[in-house]
Amino acid sequence: MRTDDRPPFGDLLRHYREAASLTREELAERAGLSANGIAALERGERRYPYPHTVRALADALALSEEERHAFIAAVPHRRRATADPPAHDNLPAPVRPLVGRRREVAQIRQLLTTSRLVTLTGVGGTGKTRLALQVAAESKDAFPGGRIFVDLSPLDDPRLVPGTIERALDAQQAVGASPEERIARAIGNRNLLLIVDNFEHVIEASTIVSSLLATAPGLRVLATSRIPLRLYGEQEFRVPPLPLPSDPHRPEESEAVQLFLQAARAVRPDFTLTPANRETVAAICHRLDGLPLAIELAAARIRLFPPEALLARLSERHATLGTAPRDLPARQQTLRQAFDWSYALLTPEERALLAALGVFAGGFTPEAVQAVCLEDGAPTETLMGLEALHLSSLVERSDVPDGSLRFYLLETVRAYALARLRESGAMDEVRKRHARYFLGVAEAAAPALTGAGQTTWLTRLELEHDNLRAALRWAIERGELEVGLRLSGALWRFWVARGLAREGRRWFDAVLAAGPPPFDTPEGVRAYCDALIGAATVSMRLGELDAAEGLLTQCLPLARSLGNPHLVAGTLTQLGHIAVRQGRLAAARQDYQESLELSRANADPWGVAMAHAGLGDVALAESDYAAARDAFEEACHLVRAEDDQLNLHIVLCQLGYAHLELGATEAARTCFAESLSLARAHRNRRGIALALVQHGRLADRLGDIDRALFAYQESLEIYRQNGSRPGIADCLEGMAVTLARGRDPEQAARLLGAAGALRAAVGRSPLQIDRAELTRAATRARAALGEATFKSVLAAGAAQPLEEIIDHPLGE
Repeated sequence: MRTDDRPPFGDLLRHYREAASLTREELAERAGLSANGIAALERGERRYPYPHTVRALADALALSEEERHAFIAAVPHRRRATADPPAHDNLPAPVRPLVGRRREVAQIRQLLTTSRLVTLTGVGGTGKTRLALQVAAESKDAFPGGRIFVDLSPLDDPRLVPGTIERALDAQQAVGASPEERIARAIGNRNLLLIVDNFEHVIEASTIVSSLLATAPGLRVLATSRIPLRLYGEQEFRVPPLPLPSDPHRPEESEAVQLFLQAARAVRPDFTLTPANRETVAAICHRLDGLPLAIELAAARIRLFPPEALLARLSERHATLGTAPRDLPARQQTLRQAFDWSYALLTPEERALLAALGVFAGGFTPEAVQAVCLEDGAPTETLMGLEALHLSSLVERSDVPDGSLRFYLLETVRAYALARLRESGAMDEVRKRHARYFLGVAEAAAPALTGAGQTTWLTRLELEHDNLRAALRWAIERGELEVGLRLSGALWRFWVARGLAREGRRWFDAVLAAGPPPFDTPEGVRAYCDALIGAATVSMRLGELDAAEGLLTQCLPLARSLGNPHLVAGTLTQLGHIAVRQGRLAAARQDYQESLELSRANADPWGVAMAHAGLGDVALAESDYAAARDAFEEACHLVRAEDDQLNLHIVLCQLGYAHLELGATEAARTCFAESLSLARAHRNRRGIALALVQHGRLADRLGDIDRALFAYQESLEIYRQNGSRPGIADCLEGMAVTLARGRDPEQAARLLGAAGALRAAVGRSPLQIDRAELTRAATRARAALGEATFKSVLAAGAAQPLEEIIDHPLGE
């Protein structure tokens, strides 16, 4: 309880600051203090400011004599020292204020109230030391006995640790036969915080911490180390990198970017974020994983390089960050040296493993590590090696939804590991094993993507997508054509399911251009055929029908020469899809019919289902909706039996469309709802877009114009992102039909012109708006606008850049 009615010093400080309309930062600049220190005073965390601090604040606030007297009088008197030795602080004074880390500081301070030993761990450059110093600086009142900082980094002999701590505590004069006894006597019963920095390379001396904690009841120890001390009662706190920018429009809200700006302004005071460089600065911080040391080293180069040039240099694998200030420890003079420090602490086996892990992109499982890095090692050895690197803060643990073990390297660590692997001369062999392993993963997944287990495999392929890309890139660079063909041929269904048709086409273009087809063996021919079918499929998704037809026409005779009926049937089905879009219905029916007969003869229910769905497409194009419904119902039954949910949602859309044209609105609604639900559950963006088009069509038929336009717009955005021109045409036509009902006939005419021009390039799809309905929409728009205006607007829509149409489909 207070014995008078004077306001606490912190409250009075805040009152005077706000009355002067000053922020903490502005007051700190005027008074020559830190904003963090002022904040601590206002919150009451620092209760006993020094007299010169009080005078500096009073001067900066321009207080009157009366106000100054009240201000000084509000400072509480310091307590007299107890019988224990006087408080002793030797904390180094940071040159710059700490950026961010408020959550971590609070968490660590809380841990120190419940645990007497807290160890901050993390990879080199994470900022463990700076964070420990900030925690100590803000914990003065909690430790009236003092805060002692001990830097162990200069030591190379664990036996020197006790004496180093003894000197920091000024305990040489204390009574005791050993340094441990003298330290314990010097601490006495004081509530004291001992900060022991860089313990990892003298870890054998960590038992002194246990000894001191046992004999000094008021002692708390805050240690920093790249590996835990592994002592009883230890509480580990793994220091994360700084949060990275998530909003491209406001990167300055990120702590990583704030640190970059602070460090950049230290060498270029005029440096600021601008609309031209904000994305580049954010990309630099992402490239550096939010590691404080890496960011500070990079920002220091702003003196010479603008952000764009700096990002380009960081993109070069061999680039190293420049020299840091001379007063930083030697291990932090460059990022390479920071990692060398950790690398030197590893065993030879751990060094070799870390280097080999550099080939993984996006993470790895223990099984992958054993196959790629430790061919002759047992699973237990693999786990032990990963555990050792994880304890050394060089390998991070991933959070995987199913709880399985998965790890990853920060990109900065990965670049270091790759450099070490390159130096070892083992790069080519390890990359080859990496590619072969992930080829096995892709080929194991391929058959499951058309049936049961597809959800599990899609999730796994998504997790391994960066590794699969790395394997493809290696195959292309090294001329390993068969590996590239097999990989791409196994992955195309994954690319289609995840809306990555444009990326898939780029890979196929690169693989198919890499060299002559491997026709030496049947396996090579099969790999080439699979790649041709995959390349054709992604080309169809992008509306490139002529290119797709050329690829399939090349594939069909090769498939027949192999005597592989499944491959022939699949090629014919794809040719049928193209023929339907091109309006060649007789040719399409012939392709589908042959595919159906082959699939039936070879007991391939999935192939039978796809052929039935194709024949349903032909019936839709002929407006024979009853025949289409029957074909799709048969396909739907077979696909359900195969548990192929990727294709089920498409067949449901087709079946719903047939129901809608037959006037069975509720049946159509049921099909569309299930289709959309399946697509969302599997995060199948193309499937979601397809189902949304059908929902738009249904809403339009029911007269709900707003709901129809909303569904079409949502679908259009997905198709735009995926680069699907046929899908874009579907959406533009759907909106045109809806708008022509009286909402906006002029905009309807513009969209009809744009969609018509696009259809001329990509052909028509089985699920397009019925051509008779398009004709009726054009008739309505013409009647509302008049012939001349209608033709003019139609031509303007056809000539307008497609991106402009997509950006403003409703004419906003």
